Amino acid sequence: MDALTVLRLTMSIVTQRLIMLAGLLMACFLAAWVMYEPSWERVVALAIFNAMSYLLLTSKEKSNDVRNSEGKDD
Repeated sequence: MDALTVLRLTMSIVTQRLIMLAGLLMACFLAAWVMYEPSWERVVALAIFNAMSYLLLTSKEKSNDVRNSEGKDD
């Protein structure tokens, strides 16, 4: 492996972790906002945001698993 592939792999791992951390922090802040002054609109916004972020993260993990399994066959 040359330096470029190691750098590319490192950046993809760091980027994925930062996206996951940012999503988790946004969900926590949104949950705190809902608990501060509860209303049905805020609860619905929290539910939609959490569902969409969960679906986004799981789709990224599945695509990375497929990519990694294809790379191991070479």
